Amino acid sequence: PIPPVRILDVGASMVEGPDHYAPLVARGLAEVVGFEPDVAQHATLEASGRPHYRYLPYALGDGGEAVFHIANFPGCSSILPPNKAVIDRFSAIGASPPDGNFAIVRTEPVQTRRLDDLAAETGAPDYIKLDIQGAEVTVLTNGVEALRSTLVVESEVLFVALYEGQGDFADLTALLRDQGFQLYELRDVRRCSVAPFLAEMKPFPSRGQWMWADAVYVRAWHDLSGWSDAELLKAAAILHEVYEAYDLVHHFLLEVQLRSGEPLSDRYRAAMAADPKVLAAWPMLDAAWAKALAPERIKGAMDAVRRAAIAQREQARTEQMPEPTG
Repeated sequence: PIPPVRILDVGASMVEGPDHYAPLVARGLAEVVGFEPDVAQHATLEASGRPHYRYLPYALGDGGEAVFHIANFPGCSSILPPNKAVIDRFSAIGASPPDGNFAIVRTEPVQTRRLDDLAAETGAPDYIKLDIQGAEVTVLTNGVEALRSTLVVESEVLFVALYEGQGDFADLTALLRDQGFQLYELRDVRRCSVAPFLAEMKPFPSRGQWMWADAVYVRAWHDLSGWSDAELLKAAAILHEVYEAYDLVHHFLLEVQLRSGEPLSDRYRAAMAADPKVLAAWPMLDAAWAKALAPERIKGAMDAVRRAAIAQREQARTEQMPEPTG
């Protein structure tokens, strides 16, 4: 059986529709702890009465005092003020009243909380989702202990300075790389055209500037020797149900199979091969899998990774040794 997945949802408002992880919860494979500091949005979440969810009215950050900026469109609210000079340069979005979606309607003082100080309330997460309008780097900088147990991170990332003092895509990717994660994919990339152009303007529609997206990061998976069987199964569940990352799912199940002898990856391939859509799209499926799963290829790849890991540890040990004295 797959162990239950613990999800932390930082910025749990439902104003933009169901979260990507909803299929995981619908299958009864996950429990969610959500954070939402907006009083009205938190009340809506509490009133939803959804099983497997509980919500905390906290603004996460560095543990200090902050100001929560509530925008015309609740999904644009943030503990950071909007960068009006940049936002108003684009069509389809705006920060100026009365109708700009980033325009601030009121502010509220908040006491932020550090993610790493909430372990007793949340437990150790397996999967963290963030959608907090530029404050993601601050939250995870103060959540590195939580990241130690985390297998997958999904975060909104910004490519343009929409908020004052924000962290952007490059900042977040560097932080997560240093914590042992690698980027898997970008989803739902949103573009905006510089005013007065519009994406649908004829005869010269503008492709527009990349503005934001949802980035998915997975704990580095080339060497799985440090992963527990439970972590491998949880990661496989997340990546299958939420991201259709069938290649990585099979990779994790194959590791469990090699350890335990349970034919998990074999069953997974058989289930995929039974799907008529898969067979129609890939008629050489059996031959391709046989080549890819040749025992000598698997063993050679895994041995190479482990040799590299041993060499890296030996080099680090050598560098830490004191210099001989005369």
